[in-house]
Amino acid sequence: MNFKSTKPLLLPLALLLPLLAISFAETNAQDTVFKNKVGGGTSRVPGKITAMTPEGVTIGKQEVAAEEIRRISVGKEPSAIARLRDQMNSGRYADCLEGLAKLSDLPSEPLLQQEVAFMRAFSSARLSLTQGSVGAKDAGVIVAKFLADYPTSFHTYPALEQYGLLIYSFGKPDLAAKEFEKLKNAKWKEMRWRGHFLHGRMMQITNQTDQAKANYEAILADKSTDVATARFQLLAQCELAKLEGLSGQAGPAIEQLRGMIKSQTSANPQLFAYIYNAKGAIFEQLGQLKAARTAYLHTTLLFGGETEAAAEATYRLAKLWPQLNQAGRANDAREQLNSKFRQTYWKGIVDKN
Repeated sequence: MNFKSTKPLLLPLALLLPLLAISFAETNAQDTVFKNKVGGGTSRVPGKITAMTPEGVTIGKQEVAAEEIRRISVGKEPSAIARLRDQMNSGRYADCLEGLAKLSDLPSEPLLQQEVAFMRAFSSARLSLTQGSVGAKDAGVIVAKFLADYPTSFHTYPALEQYGLLIYSFGKPDLAAKEFEKLKNAKWKEMRWRGHFLHGRMMQITNQTDQAKANYEAILADKSTDVATARFQLLAQCELAKLEGLSGQAGPAIEQLRGMIKSQTSANPQLFAYIYNAKGAIFEQLGQLKAARTAYLHTTLLFGGETEAAAEATYRLAKLWPQLNQAGRANDAREQLNSKFRQTYWKGIVDKN
């Protein structure tokens, strides 16, 4: 008797569904790197992340530079992780930390643990620096632990920047400079320029003018035309003009700064805040106190959202107002430092003066 059949074997639906679920789970178990696309949007690179350094990740056979990565998704991550990551990326740091505190039974996947640790570190740092709702010392401990636990993470450079900013806000620009210096050799161009600019700023604040100039000149020496380079070259030009103005070339420096105001657009508020602070510092050194006051007020009133520059301008005004016989306004400036800018370096040093 021939039992061979030419009909396909049909499995009952009850048996088939579990098989489909297994196949679907295996597909979803892939990692994904979301890359920034030129002109906007993202592209997906699915596969298995097999290697990682501060400069990027290897997924499958493809290497993706850290500067190209918008985010990653770990294959077996709970759906809550994606939501918390979005909260962090959109600036909802308190919501992100609150959600992280509620996570339970998190898989032990090392890459997933790394993502959670970074979200906790970055959100803590940003809350400290923007709102002061997390202490700089506490946030610093969390960020330092992330850097120690995951030294090859592609999040290393952003974490280093936040760590340096926390140390600076704690009143230690000399120590912060050491963290910013680590960014200066990054292949990630924007982080490299951030390192040079922030290290230059720390050198200015600690009166190491030659080293400050060297940082800004390194930015200006690059011949690239990308957006990040252009942005930091303008900031470097501004700070170099300030240094020149304070070293005896006040006239040419002021003219250069005025030219930058005319040629640039206020769509770059950070640049304008630094320009007006630079003008204020030069006028103050020249003894033109009313002109200095006006320049600093431009920063605080028009570009108050630029925390670092606005805090410095407020500090300068707190010292300047008594010389203009307006002690009441000096008290107002100090109150601003104690409330709006309590998380900054400038609040700390006004307390010492």
